[in-house]
Amino acid sequence: MEETSFQLLRDAPLHRFTPAEWAGWYPRVAAHLAGEDPATRAAALERLVMAVFRAEPGTLSGPERDARARDRAVWFLETLAAAQRRHPELLAAFLEHLRWHGDDEPFPAVLLPWLRALRAQRLPEVPGDRIDAAELLIGGLAWTDRGDLPALFDHASDYVRSCAACMFGRQGLAYGDGDQDVMDPDIIDRLTAKELERPGLAGPFWSGCMFFGDYDGFGRDPVAWMLDIIERRNGPEPADMAANGIDFHIHELAAGDPAAIRRLARSGRTGLALMAATEIHDAVPAVAPVLRELAGHADRDIAWGAQAHLARYYGEAHPAAPPERLKYLPGWRPGVDALVIRYGEAPRWSDLAVFFPSGRDAFDTDEAWSVIDAAMPPEARGDIEKHPLARHDDGAGPVRVARNEHRSYAHCQIVLSGEPEAQRWRRIEMGARHRSDHWRPFQWGGPARSS
Repeated sequence: MEETSFQLLRDAPLHRFTPAEWAGWYPRVAAHLAGEDPATRAAALERLVMAVFRAEPGTLSGPERDARARDRAVWFLETLAAAQRRHPELLAAFLEHLRWHGDDEPFPAVLLPWLRALRAQRLPEVPGDRIDAAELLIGGLAWTDRGDLPALFDHASDYVRSCAACMFGRQGLAYGDGDQDVMDPDIIDRLTAKELERPGLAGPFWSGCMFFGDYDGFGRDPVAWMLDIIERRNGPEPADMAANGIDFHIHELAAGDPAAIRRLARSGRTGLALMAATEIHDAVPAVAPVLRELAGHADRDIAWGAQAHLARYYGEAHPAAPPERLKYLPGWRPGVDALVIRYGEAPRWSDLAVFFPSGRDAFDTDEAWSVIDAAMPPEARGDIEKHPLARHDDGAGPVRVARNEHRSYAHCQIVLSGEPEAQRWRRIEMGARHRSDHWRPFQWGGPARSS
């Protein structure tokens, strides 16, 4: 009963709360901070932080907003201090949440003095670098000496360094004095040299720039810059960073760029190359040759990642694909080719069936639904439901995302991909929900695999 009660509190629609509902919700959730279950304590802390620093202020307006938000933040810190005496890990966990919260007004005026007082206590359970990082993220980076990079870039803590670099980008500190539209190339060069010597700055810096979508002022090709860093840096990026690293950003920026993907592979970063080659969930003709190369890689995980992507989005069954994970059914029905892809391992595997028109470019809508009904008839699919990607005020029905129409049923998910406006579909994919044991496309007739 207690678990069910907390689940209702955790799943409450905070964006719709009235003042009376906030008043009743907060103390009930706060009571779980003192509970014995660590997972429930962590979930209660996350909900309280989200509510205090984001959700409730979003429901307020007018002159009372800041006063009420300040009072709520003070109440939360007092509540946290009381719970921390029983569960000391809560303070450190809250500092981790300040990676995403607390820098909006009016919270800095509450949190910054609290952080300074927390540092003075020197509590063994509270890492000092997390306090330093939170102060940076909330109060900003102070830097006036343009003759040198911020001293925090050399901090002993990788986490603090990453926060400093992120704020350096977010605050626009790399822009030159003379031209506020272009970043100072000397500053970027010095930051790059520091990254090569001790990785962990460049990615968070770029993350900070992305905070405001600030790409145009970089002044150089970011893909070439990142690739050069990956090839020349002194070791890998640290795991303990407060923002995404270069390895993350390059897989997005290099997506669709076969030359960049091959350069990643040549540098020994085949995992990153695969991530970039499979980032776009659609067929990209220029990338197909690179995927075929990766599909023949000696590393089975790399090879399978490329093979599954070729099957799902390009309709290709690579000859090296394991027959227990990929089944190719050319002519599954007249004019329809099918591929069945098995994801995961027994007993938690799931099968995805993908259908392509054979000998033509697209299905029309009637043809598409004929294929879907043959694969899983309406009575087996169950009722259509609200899709997880739907907006809060949407009902059950299709959800359009880019070139795809997504539908969620009681027992399956369906995606039609192609030209929604013209109702022409290049591919259809279907996956079972909750009933993999009842829907077995791997048992469909036809050859097990063919190239």
